[in-house]
Amino acid sequence: MKKKTEESKAEPKPEVIVLKTPQVLKALSDMHSPKEWAFFEELRIGGGYGKDSEPRIDAWAIHYYPSKRNTVRSYEIKVSRSDFFHEIRTPRKRRHALRLSNEYYFVVPKGLVGIEEVPPECGLMEVYEMSENSYQVQTKIKAPYRDTIPPTWLFLASVCRRLDRLRLRNWTKEMMEQIDNETYGIAVLMALQEHIDRWTNFSDGNKEVPDQIAEALRAAKYYALEIVEANRKRRS
Repeated sequence: MKKKTEESKAEPKPEVIVLKTPQVLKALSDMHSPKEWAFFEELRIGGGYGKDSEPRIDAWAIHYYPSKRNTVRSYEIKVSRSDFFHEIRTPRKRRHALRLSNEYYFVVPKGLVGIEEVPPECGLMEVYEMSENSYQVQTKIKAPYRDTIPPTWLFLASVCRRLDRLRLRNWTKEMMEQIDNETYGIAVLMALQEHIDRWTNFSDGNKEVPDQIAEALRAAKYYALEIVEANRKRRS
């Protein structure tokens, strides 16, 4: 009887809000004003492919102004308890993100993680939905601030590559506009074939990802070939 009484006095478990990773990323992006923060999703720490490729940070942000100490944050997003505890059991995975940030946060749907379950070097943020496609982020544990060493050139190159996406998009658009030129189209096909051969013959580490890259490039080659052939027939 006493046991039942104690159970009845126990605090109810908080309701877990069901969210997916893209929703959490949107909430994080919205809380970082472009006037003050540079914000990156799925940022690679360096370069390379295969088994020794550099890991990624789910989200990374840096404040523009010295008045805020140019604070750098790394975010690890977890939407399931099993995924969270897998991360907790492998602290080596987050050492790069810790090294490249002053503050490190786990970001989870509201109610998913208890504050007592978070490692002392990390903070905790919860996300919940206020209305359709509108999300709120609440800091449950303030991450301890750490001084960091300067980032590597590999990491800086990764950031620059992300910032240069506009030029890449413009170049891609220009390429598609000029692909009716037969010489240009043949050059594109040759470049695609070179990359297809590279990834098809990739032998180090896990072959699954290189095979997928080769298949995607092969599809792009066939698409480009169809355009080149169609334009050749049109001119003849």
